[in-house]
Amino acid sequence: DYSRIITLETDNIEAYLARARIKDWKLEDYYGAIDDYTQIITINPDNIQAYLERASAKNSLENFQGTIADCNLAISKLTSDEDDLMEELLELRNEAMEQLDSGVE
Repeated sequence: DYSRIITLETDNIEAYLARARIKDWKLEDYYGAIDDYTQIITINPDNIQAYLERASAKNSLENFQGTIADCNLAISKLTSDEDDLMEELLELRNEAMEQLDSGVE
């Protein structure tokens, strides 16, 4: 149980990520997932995957401005060898921008 591991090891990024993904992908508990992704970012502010997944959860909640902000922050932290993440971040950011432009939020 990931919550038990987190209780014992409060800086265990892998446990937070696994729990966040269950909340995000299986339970559709986007707020809970965002909390866990945020905790990962607090532990390691350079964890690009956490920004990407938090942005995706925000997008699921139609928080398009939050999605764009997370994508932009992650993009600013990328290194040159992270092209695959860059592509995902740009795609998610563009999708959120299109939603904003269409007046969804």
